[in-house]
Amino acid sequence: PQISTYHAFAGRLLRAHGLRLGVEPSARLLADASRFQLAAEVVRSSPGPYQWLTTSVPTLVEDLLALDAELAEHLVEPERLRAYDQRLLGELARVPLSNDRMRRVPEAARARGELLTLVEEYRARKRERDLLDFGDQIALAATLARDLPEVGRALREEVAVVLLDEYQDTS
Repeated sequence: PQISTYHAFAGRLLRAHGLRLGVEPSARLLADASRFQLAAEVVRSSPGPYQWLTTSVPTLVEDLLALDAELAEHLVEPERLRAYDQRLLGELARVPLSNDRMRRVPEAARARGELLTLVEEYRARKRERDLLDFGDQIALAATLARDLPEVGRALREEVAVVLLDEYQDTS
């Protein structure tokens, strides 16, 4: 029997098959502190100016990391979210926004668009340095399983039964 967390399993899958997606087996996993440092580096070196991002640097770094993780976990590329927000802004421009909560929706979409620029830079720096975080591990492993049927066949030959414990890990 083999026992592992989802992330450890995804890491093993990436070491074995990651080259099929352009992921080097030597890619290093970022710890939380390193993720924060890299994201802070991106925020501080960003050319800006950003009209809609008005929070403090630490909050902005946390927002960048949270959006990156959510996109990875749901296998959504930044350009897909950007296109969605552009359609949303177009639709909202044609209707009256009758209360404060509704008027904040376009502001949130615009801020998210600016934040996406930072997410894209964060991802580019991770790629340049052969770095991965836990969200990348899961997203890349899911991509391997979804897009490369030969990977699934190889795993089915290796492993006859898989038991999952969802008690603590709901991602």
